Amino acid sequence: PSNIVFARVFPQPGQLGLFIAAADGTDEHPLLAARDADYDATWSPDGRSIVFTSERDGSADLYQVAADGSGLERLTESPAYDDQAAFSPDGQQLVFVTTRNGGTADLWTMDLQTRRARALTSGSGGDFRPAWSPDGKWIAFSSDRGSTMPFGHGRWERLQLADVYLIHADGSGLKRLSPHGNFCGSPKWAADSRRVIAYCMTAEYTLDARRPVPEHPEDTRIVAFDVATGSAADLPSGPG
Repeated sequence: PSNIVFARVFPQPGQLGLFIAAADGTDEHPLLAARDADYDATWSPDGRSIVFTSERDGSADLYQVAADGSGLERLTESPAYDDQAAFSPDGQQLVFVTTRNGGTADLWTMDLQTRRARALTSGSGGDFRPAWSPDGKWIAFSSDRGSTMPFGHGRWERLQLADVYLIHADGSGLKRLSPHGNFCGSPKWAADSRRVIAYCMTAEYTLDARRPVPEHPEDTRIVAFDVATGSAADLPSGPG
């Protein structure tokens, strides 16, 4: 057969949008006059512009706009899924997630002046949520590389495990920072570039978290990893 049937679920334009507000929450207003499915925004280091993901031209691509919502520019034009951009500390480069190399989620970097992009990571696993260290030396990200997708205890669902990794912007020095076997995601950097902060949970909780009322919310932690030693310390974060 030459045809297939499929279901697609997606937000209508304007249902998922970006807003700007003062740091105290006042003066909230839409970032863009022409709203669409826009998400995953990140500020440039100088605070003058914002890079975000949008599906306004069909595929998910990266766009840049001034902080006042003017001067909208499209940065990527790939039919692949481009998302989750993060700036280098000098504001000259982006690191982002893309599926343009065979359909898996990999990290690529882009020079914002030339718009030239190149692959940073590859492989069968997925790499997500990159964050550039303030000193420019490392990019932290979460990855399910090496995961065997084990079944949940007594369940038919599989568990997606993920670890926090570090890599230099030139692709060298790849190393795992979190212990393998559970889940750690969305790494962020401390201002001194000595620690990476991530949210972590047990492998089983990746299934529990999808329930309407999780049975073990205490399994979610905020963890600080020391970049030099790899040691981990829980940070007080309260329930939830």
